[in-house]
Amino acid sequence: MKIQSYFIIQKPNKMNKPNFLQTIGLIFFSLLFSNAILAQCPAFLGTGVTNVSSVPFTDNGHNTAGDVDDLTSSNIPNECDAFYLGGEDHVYVFTPPSTGNYTIILDNQSSEWGGMQVFDDCPDTGNCIGDATTNNFTDDLNLSLSSSTTYYIVVDIFEQPTTFVYDFSITLDASAPNDECSSSTTLVESSSSSCGNALAGTTLDATNSTENTCGLANEVWYSFTAVTADLIIDINNISAAATGTPTNALVTVYSGACGSLTQVACGFNSLSFTATPSNSYFISVETRDATNIDTPANFDICVYPCAPTQSNDACTNAIPFMVSDATCNNQVSGSTACATPTSDNISSAGGEVWYSIVAPGSLTYTFESENTTDGSPSLIAIYSGSCGALTLETDDVAPFDFDLVGGTSYYIMITTLDPNGFAIQDGFTFCMNTCNIAPNNLCSSAVSLTLGNGACGTPTIGDNTCSSRDAVPAPTCAGYGNGSDTTGEVWYTVTVPTSGEVSVETSEDTGGANAMDDTGMAIYSSSNNSCTGTLTQLDCDDDGGIGTYSLIELTGLTPGDVLYIVVYEFSTDAEGTFNLCAWDPNPAGPLCPDDYANGGMANSQAPLTGNLDVSTDYEADGTIQSDQVIGSVNNSIIVDYDSGTDIEMNANFEVVLGVTFHAFIDGCGGVAFNGNTSSDEKNKAQKEAELEKLRADELKNLQRQAKTRAVSK
Repeated sequence: MKIQSYFIIQKPNKMNKPNFLQTIGLIFFSLLFSNAILAQCPAFLGTGVTNVSSVPFTDNGHNTAGDVDDLTSSNIPNECDAFYLGGEDHVYVFTPPSTGNYTIILDNQSSEWGGMQVFDDCPDTGNCIGDATTNNFTDDLNLSLSSSTTYYIVVDIFEQPTTFVYDFSITLDASAPNDECSSSTTLVESSSSSCGNALAGTTLDATNSTENTCGLANEVWYSFTAVTADLIIDINNISAAATGTPTNALVTVYSGACGSLTQVACGFNSLSFTATPSNSYFISVETRDATNIDTPANFDICVYPCAPTQSNDACTNAIPFMVSDATCNNQVSGSTACATPTSDNISSAGGEVWYSIVAPGSLTYTFESENTTDGSPSLIAIYSGSCGALTLETDDVAPFDFDLVGGTSYYIMITTLDPNGFAIQDGFTFCMNTCNIAPNNLCSSAVSLTLGNGACGTPTIGDNTCSSRDAVPAPTCAGYGNGSDTTGEVWYTVTVPTSGEVSVETSEDTGGANAMDDTGMAIYSSSNNSCTGTLTQLDCDDDGGIGTYSLIELTGLTPGDVLYIVVYEFSTDAEGTFNLCAWDPNPAGPLCPDDYANGGMANSQAPLTGNLDVSTDYEADGTIQSDQVIGSVNNSIIVDYDSGTDIEMNANFEVVLGVTFHAFIDGCGGVAFNGNTSSDEKNKAQKEAELEKLRADELKNLQRQAKTRAVSK
């Protein structure tokens, strides 16, 4: 048995964001949870189970209501995506009648957040071998399944509501003739620098092979013998082979033999690489739509000599360039056409070109680049040292900022990317200019904020452009310092008013061309009211404000003290503008309530008992004691406890789910507890709040996927 304790601290909280850890102090809740003993299949699967006896199989209009939330991330250790185990689940148990390629479709979903995961054994012990959990209304999988294995297909949902309706089907497909490396189709290298000897191909009915090391989905295979050293593999004339709109083909080149392949290069549509003449190579091709979802397609494929090779294709041939001004007056034009990967490049899997510069001064510089074809960003890596013995300083998708040391030589590597973040051959423009660093980048140059009177006045526009990191000690929230570059924070100060209360909040700069969309914020006290003193973090917040913005509300402060506020982007890996407000929430000073609204005298300690089903406001200069059951019949009520000293909630105290309950302490109007919960439902309410946070985190991850895919180390 596990005991989990929750304590209540004296800190205001937002009315629309219940949080058990941001309420009043002195009260402890102990929740007891029994460790579940996992049963073996099929008992482990719980309520919603369907055995698939034959294919094709359909289950249209299935409603998960009543299927029960049996399978969760806590009892399925090897899930493909823990986010999609949040609702009532249904499991399809399937032993294929024959080994082959099967299409599994989840369609006509009533929620865009449904998904499915396929396990090769009972989900509590098996491995997830495939999933379709993207946020759309139709998901499909093409998997190679064995007749000797029983598979468990878990259909579940990510967000509220916890149930949904869907259509489900399983069909056996015919395999593509070149579906595996061992049955690859032979290509012949063109004799000219153009796409000659092209073959028509298709990924219709293709399956995913374990030998596909760069791709994510279903591929077909080709092989050829190299005649020329510098080669291009081109995929042209991509068109739909079934449903969907394919736009890209992911191409991977391998050396070696089937069963023991070594990846040589990987990229989209047009891929250049250096081959050894007379050696054999294998190529895998998979096709996708604009959102990077596997989509069957027809295409033409060819291999031909690459000419001319870029003069700065190697670090030793790096082209020197000059620092630009803010207008990029020394802009460089280049191309990665026919560029090949080299051993000096440890930042990307695509072909790259090289530039060099000696930093004219120890400053923060902005690196900017744009592809010629579609305006996509480029991946830029900065190296110090010498060719053959380089040290990677940083790599990122342009634009970004980085500090260079004056007089030091640097090598700049550029790889062009497509909108999905994969390396392609393309022209680009590039420049490096000095960055106009934020004036309040350091604690010592913090900007003083004027407190609003009872509410936010005119917001201050903040900007962490070119900022670095200065916080000591480092903030303890919002991933401070996790970014891959040196983007950091900006600093502000406020003086504590006579009320001893300060509220600070960030929000979106709606008029900003480069607005920050996710802030972190920490507030410090100082031992001597300056940055030269010892800074002590009073609070740190990620998403306490509106959306992904921050809010900190402090009480019990010493009037006249100077507080230091640091604001940064989540994980400190981006820059931009934001709004910042600070105000005194209680400018009139402490106003404690006079008497007991229930008829008692001031400072009364008479306990409140029994059931309460009407909205009311209990006030006392002294202690409030209660063992009430609030909302026992009517949970559509608002109840306030307003005490001048403390609130004691005794053993039978309960707030039924649905009630809006506020607790105020010290008689100053600070919200100490704001929840729609009950003693029986506290764990459930906390999980719902955590789920809302997980949704924001996943959307944030999706926004960063292009950058993640672009860098292969």
